[in-house]
Amino acid sequence: MALSDLRRVFVQCMKEVGAKLSKVIDYEVPNTTISTLQIAYDLYNDLNREEEIIEYNDSIIENPAFVPSGNTLKVLAE
Repeated sequence: MALSDLRRVFVQCMKEVGAKLSKVIDYEVPNTTISTLQIAYDLYNDLNREEEIIEYNDSIIENPAFVPSGNTLKVLAE
């Protein structure tokens, strides 16, 4: 009985926490090669979020100064 109660509380807690998290969306790189700094500025008006973009897409981004067109990156919606 206690395990069942624990499971119910855990599931409810995860729903509440999950609702507060930012959503991950796809970002299509434009038809030109751009930098992750430019992407951070275009999406968030915040150059400090460049590292976040690089971390989410480390398998795609070989050089942060040159993100080739035709790639789809994972970024936070907000």
